[in-house]
Amino acid sequence: MQSVATTFLSVACICLSGCLPRVGLAPPDFQMRTLDLPIDVQLADIVVLGTVTGRQDLARFSAEFEWRPEPLRIVETEVTLQVVRIIKGEYGFRELRFRHYDSYGYSASGPPSGPSGPLRTMGIYFIRRGSEGVFRSTVDLYRPDLPTPWLTEAPKSRLCSRPADCIAQLLLHFEPGYDVDSFAARLLANTANARQLVGVTHAFVLLRQITYPNTPDKVKHGACRELSKWYVLEMPDVCKSVLVEELGQEYSMRVTNLRNELRNKGLSWIFDRINSKDETDVIAYCEILKASADPETRQLAKGLRGLLRADGTFPARKQ
Repeated sequence: MQSVATTFLSVACICLSGCLPRVGLAPPDFQMRTLDLPIDVQLADIVVLGTVTGRQDLARFSAEFEWRPEPLRIVETEVTLQVVRIIKGEYGFRELRFRHYDSYGYSASGPPSGPSGPLRTMGIYFIRRGSEGVFRSTVDLYRPDLPTPWLTEAPKSRLCSRPADCIAQLLLHFEPGYDVDSFAARLLANTANARQLVGVTHAFVLLRQITYPNTPDKVKHGACRELSKWYVLEMPDVCKSVLVEELGQEYSMRVTNLRNELRNKGLSWIFDRINSKDETDVIAYCEILKASADPETRQLAKGLRGLLRADGTFPARKQ
């Protein structure tokens, strides 16, 4: 009887040791962080707009970290993408597979996690070449993509000079056939992301284009709401009629405060606002102010060209 019990315990121990995830150090290519777009655009070997067609778990294990009292349970997943468009890098195949480390067995909290969106959805993925030629996501644990659920088919090609410009255009350009509800729901996140990628002025131009007459009302309303949050002084006149029931005293106070800062600080305020001292950037921003929904700002902007010359920061330009 004792022999049977001993045998049972031995088998149970073998089973447990084989069934429980192994514990070790974190993989050397483990990147536990969220996407930082200006950084990840540079770090990625390939930036791709792709549709998720497959996903499978490759391995499960636990890894020890100095900042954790107990090992972190990790699953390595391989995601298969149908390539829709290569935004950065060179890749000549219609299908791309990449790997991603995620945690498992914990309650969801914090930024979106996982290796991708649901099957058959599109996203913009940031991919690096890992060891032995295996493609890996530039980040782990958290989502390695910018979701683009409004895209139901390949978008039209648009001219863009840099990967950051191409991504910003995908995020803030609306075409007939896009899913209106999904596009409108993502406008807040996409505006913030576009500002990181291409700066205040270029993101404003992209957002303003969504307010043009041929845009669905829900999308136009969403774009105007973002303009009223991020660009209260620069907001175009069309948005005053779109948001006529939403612009109250707080809006007027914010416009007044910013306009007074512009009047008092002049060029230094503009430099801080657009994070640039480039002459072309400053003049482009002045043109934006000249089309502001606020009459006093428009009047103030008319003298900004003269201010540029009188200040001596920029050389006078022939008209």
